[in-house]
Amino acid sequence: MRRRQKIYNLFLPHETNNYRAHALKHNTLFSYVALFLGLQIVLNLFFSSKIQVLGFSTSIYKNELVDLTNQERLKEGLGKLTENEKLDEAAKLKAQNMFKEDYWAHISPTGISPWHWFDESGYQYYMAGENLARDFNTSSGVVSAWMNSASHKENLLNPQFTEIGMAVVNGRLKGEDTTLVVQLFGRPEGLVAASNSEITGTTSTVPLTTNNEALVSSSKEPVSLSLSSSLSDNWSALRSAVAGMFNMTNWGWGQRVAILMLFALLILFGLDTFILYRERLLHLRKNSHSFLHAMIIVALILGTMASGVGLVI
Repeated sequence: MRRRQKIYNLFLPHETNNYRAHALKHNTLFSYVALFLGLQIVLNLFFSSKIQVLGFSTSIYKNELVDLTNQERLKEGLGKLTENEKLDEAAKLKAQNMFKEDYWAHISPTGISPWHWFDESGYQYYMAGENLARDFNTSSGVVSAWMNSASHKENLLNPQFTEIGMAVVNGRLKGEDTTLVVQLFGRPEGLVAASNSEITGTTSTVPLTTNNEALVSSSKEPVSLSLSSSLSDNWSALRSAVAGMFNMTNWGWGQRVAILMLFALLILFGLDTFILYRERLLHLRKNSHSFLHAMIIVALILGTMASGVGLVI
């Protein structure tokens, strides 16, 4: 009986606890904040130990990106891509150039195309492609976003590609710290070309939009560029961003703990509000803002979920 009374006092507003659950008292809320900060520090230390640049809290790794890409290809009955050192170097050069010239696009402000970096690394290609991503927290979140975009998925699942290169580079872009992911695909010139019927629609150069189109080329001719963006492209990007918010694969451990704690608080404040309204006890407790607190927590939950949503082009 005494244990039940303690539980009531802790979680439910009633006469014994002066109509204020102990779990929602101000000093208890401060304890939650201290616990939250402590957990964040521990999680960052233990789950971000492989991060190469201090100050960045992402968990994105080249080997994971390659493995996840090949897993998606195997699901479709396609061959695995082999990682190529020259493609890795080309991807690294592209990422470094984006940071150096401070741009987020397939084509640099000075007109340098992605295929320039293939040439710089000495990779002779018959066919090539590029996917880009930024601001993600996890490797699985990056690949999931690419798979949710038709153009990026087409690159990722293109049966004509045989090799892959990856670069994950931390830096400062447009005034913000971020992690850039460059994914390059290639089919070396030495391989026997597939028949024209098999590659119709994939070997020709495709237009590039400024929103979220991936890039593919079958030759070393410049890629055609379209600066116009359609409403459907914007809507697709918005849907992808919203879907990314609820994609748990892109939540880091810190995010997961934060969301779990916020949901627990949301339930407590929601229950508190429900009981007070149902029993008409609001007049017995001054300065009660449980509903307002609940709405603030909802906003914090959505903000925490959105913080892991990145961009792909």
